[in-house]
Amino acid sequence: MPEAILVADDEPGVRESLGEVLRDAGYAVQTAADGAAALRALEERDFGVVISDLRMPGADLHSAGCCAPWL
Repeated sequence: MPEAILVADDEPGVRESLGEVLRDAGYAVQTAADGAAALRALEERDFGVVISDLRMPGADLHSAGCCAPWL
């Protein structure tokens, strides 16, 4: 099974284009349009990688303590 990646960004163009590139590379990708949706996705599934906008409506993943601030 391919590595699962969560792409969380409130900008549709960024979210969709990054998701498409990663899917084409063979990854299983789930997207989230805001912080609340990203937090729900993280509760439902384990992701090998989370790519997130730093500031999104609904919740800040870094402030929520669920993601390390790696760049």
